[in-house]
Parts: sequence; structure tokens; C-alpha cells
Amino acid sequence: MDFNLSLKNKIFYIFISVITIAISFVGWYGFSTSSKAYIDSAYELSEQRTMSINLEIEGILTTVPRDVLYATEYHALKRFMIWDEMNEKRKTKEWKQIFSTALMDFLEKKENYFKARIINLKGDEIISVRYDRNINKAFIQPYNMLQNKKGRGYVELPKTLPKGKFYVSQMNLNVENGQIETPHIPVVRYSTPMINSNGELIGVFVANIYADVVLDILENITVQHEKEGVSYFLVDNNGDYLYHKDKKKRWNTQLGHGVTFNKEHFNIQERLKGAKSGSFTHNGKIYSFHKVHSLKTRETKNYWYAISTIDSDVALKELQNFKIIFGLILLSVFIGSFFIIRYYIDKIVSPLSKVTKQLNALSQGEIRKEDIEYKSDDEIGQIVNSTTILVDAIETTISQANAVASGNFTQDIKLLGKNDRLGLAIIDMTKRLKEITVLSKSLSIGNYNVDVIVKSSDDELGLALNNMVNYLENITNVAESIAIGELDVKYKLQGSDDRLGLAISQMIKYLKTILNQANAIANENFNNNITSKGKNDELGNALVTM
Repeated sequence: MDFNLSLKNKIFYIFISVITIAISFVGWYGFSTSSKAYIDSAYELSEQRTMSINLEIEGILTTVPRDVLYATEYHALKRFMIWDEMNEKRKTKEWKQIFSTALMDFLEKKENYFKARIINLKGDEIISVRYDRNINKAFIQPYNMLQNKKGRGYVELPKTLPKGKFYVSQMNLNVENGQIETPHIPVVRYSTPMINSNGELIGVFVANIYADVVLDILENITVQHEKEGVSYFLVDNNGDYLYHKDKKKRWNTQLGHGVTFNKEHFNIQERLKGAKSGSFTHNGKIYSFHKVHSLKTRETKNYWYAISTIDSDVALKELQNFKIIFGLILLSVFIGSFFIIRYYIDKIVSPLSKVTKQLNALSQGEIRKEDIEYKSDDEIGQIVNSTTILVDAIETTISQANAVASGNFTQDIKLLGKNDRLGLAIIDMTKRLKEITVLSKSLSIGNYNVDVIVKSSDDELGLALNNMVNYLENITNVAESIAIGELDVKYKLQGSDDRLGLAISQMIKYLKTILNQANAIANENFNNNITSKGKNDELGNALVTM
């Protein structure tokens, strides 16, 4: 992978990476938190519904023990039991009729009771009053229809209870003479021991309530929430349906059709483990349950579960909508961030790119000016301004160098600061060249009385000028000596290329030869031969002719 990216792309990728990570984290946290909130809300709503069912059912059933205890305290019942125990048939029959009539009146007023019975210790029904709510009429069961209920739980178990305590049977279909009564009549039996003033158990009072008063609560709430996709069940602790919208699925234990809540959903005892209430998700459905007790004191082990269920997709429909909206928001934020970041990076990097082009051009000795617009007085603005000043300064320096190169030392440059080493160097160089120019002008007119300042041992130009001045002074001294006729001077050649020195040396030799010839002639000695240097050797040619 090629990581040789431009600064612009590097910054862009860094920002996008940071934004992506931040948005992802915030999105994950927001989504998980919101999802949990939606799920908790769905659970809470389901629990509220099952709790409301529980409260409504228990609100109705709470009155049953009070009603039964009230009936057991009837004066007529007490008188009947006393005369019956004394085997006084006339009085027994009289008070039995009085109590039965009072019981009929009681059932007709309450309407929710199916049957009320007095059962002796042998399990025989002594008094049995049945209420038909279809016609709002109570009937005393005739003697030939009274049954023996010995061995039934609602008869035997209450015998072990103290006075005022109750045994409550499971909810099931009413059975008469060993057969399930049709049409089906679901009932719940409340039984309490009958104890006389001596503290002796003398019988059991049993009240059967119409279980429809409970089932109708489930039916009404099912109809109310059916369009919302919510299903409601009432299930006993064995997993049998007591209420299901489909009536054919109820009462499996008695009807034996094999359809139970345990088979269609989950095992009640294994999953709920006797818990009072709760919510959970199972097989794509949200379940909420609440334990319903038939006694407010919760003394009986027979209880039911009010259960609601709804498909998770339906219950969390708002969550699905939230997912879409939340996703669109995150996408919008990401896209918006993309363009905003791109805009500001362009605004930041574009001036830097132009600065880079200028510096690259400078690195190749080229002056390149860019029109850079950046109005902020921040670090980037300082870079842009500094680069502009630098380019202008270098351009001025180059212009100064070009002027110096062309021999123009009149221009000056403005220092960028006290530490502008390049500017100081150019000024020093210009100053030095001015000094050399003045020196050269003096030398050009034969004025060797000048001082050459050598800056250092590495100042080759200064050393060369100093040597040149010394050389010219030596040559001048020799020439001045010759000019006054002093030919006995010595000159040391500076090298094989010292043309002026060589010419002076030859001139001295030549003049010495002429001087010797002149002296010989003055002494009338004409034996010396003069050799002319050429046709232009006027002095030599004159001496030869002479």
C-alpha cells in the first residue's frame, strides 16, 4: 500500500478516521442504550398488562372468603347444625329451610356464585343451593340430587385447617355425578371448616364461584389488544390452559385433547420456577407473566399464571423505526462531517500547498510568487506571511546580487531583521566590493598609496590585492631608480609569467649595455660592438650609426 500521501489527504484521512470512530462509538452506545430502553419499555408495558390482570382477578376473588365466612355465621345455619346434631328432625328441617332460603337470596344478590353447599364429615351434601345466572335464579337441590363428595380435595383438606382458613381448588370444569357437566361450567371451589362453639369440626362449607368472572377479564383484554398482536393466557401451574382465545385448547387435564401451554410455548415449572412475575424473550416473542393467587393471604398452593405474549418484531416496531431514523441521522452526520472537513481542510491546506510550491521553486533557485488568500492571523497565516516576505526578500537579494554582478553598487537592501544573515552578507559583500572599486580606481591612476584590508587568512581577494599593490610599488621603485639613472638595481622576478618584471630586467640589462658603449665612446674606444634590437631600437641604431 502506498502511504506517500499529500498533507491534504493525510489530514483528511485522519479526520475521517477520528470522526468514523467517534460516530461509530456514539452510534453503538446510543443504539445499544436506546435498544435496551425500548426493550425495557416493551417489558414494562407487558408487565403492566399482566399485573393489571392479576389485580383485577384478585380484586374480584378477595371478596369470596369474606362472603363465605359471612354465610357460615348465619344464625339459621348455626341453629340448623345444632338441631341436626341433636337429631331433632322437625327443627332441623325448619332451620334448614330458613338457611337454604337465605342462601338462595345470597347467591342471587352476589350473582358470581354457582353453588353453595354444606357437607358433613362423611362427605355427604346436606344442603346444596345452585344459582343459574342465565335466569338469575337460585335453586335448592332436592334430596335425591345430593351427592357424596368424600375423598375430594376440597372436602378432605379443609378438615385439617383452623377456623376461618380456606382451601381453594384448581380452576376446572364442574363435575356432577362423576361426569363433566355440559355445557361446560368452569368453577373454583372455596372450602372452609365449620367448627361449633365447642371447637369441634362439624362439617365443611363449600362455595363454587363461576370461573367465568375470571376468564371474562382475559377475554375482554384479549379483544382490546388483539389488533396490537398481543395474546393473553391464564395457565395453571401444570401448564394447562385455563384461558385461551381458542376454547378448544382449554382444560386439557379433564378433556384430554393434549394441547397445553407447555407444549406450545415452554415448560411453566422449568422456566418460571415459581417466580412471582417477570418478562423475557423466548423464540422471537416477548413473554410477561404474573402469578395470580385465589386467596389474598396466598395460603393455598393452587395459583395461576396470567401470561401475555407478543412477537418481538411487533412489540419493538418503534425500535425498528428508531434504527432506521438513527441510521439516517448517523449517515447524515457522517456525510455532513465529510463535506465540512473537506471544506476546512481545503481552506487550510490550499495556502500551504501554494507555500510548498514557492519553497520548492526556491530550492531550485527559482522565484515563484503565488496569490495566496488567507485572512486569519493564526499559525498558517503567519507561515503564509513569512513565506511571502521570504520570497520578496530573496527576490530583492537576487536583484542586488545581479546589480553587483553588473558593477552597480549603488543599490541597498532592507534587512528582514537583526539576524538576517543573508541580508547582512549581501550588505557586507556590497560594501567590500565598493572598497575594492575605490582601491582599483586609485591604482588605475597610479596611486599606490592605498591600504588594503585583509579580512582574514581566507580573504583571497584581499590578499591578492595586497600582493598586487606591493608588486606595483616594487616595480615603481625600480622604474623610479632607472628614471634617475640608477641602473644598479636588482629586481626579483615573481615567476615565469611576470612579464612586467621580465621587461624591467631586460630594460636594465639593455640600458647597462648602452651605458657601457657610451662610456667606451666617451673614452674614444670604438672597439665595442652594439647590437640593434631591431628597426624600432632607435637608441641602439643611433649608437651603431654613430
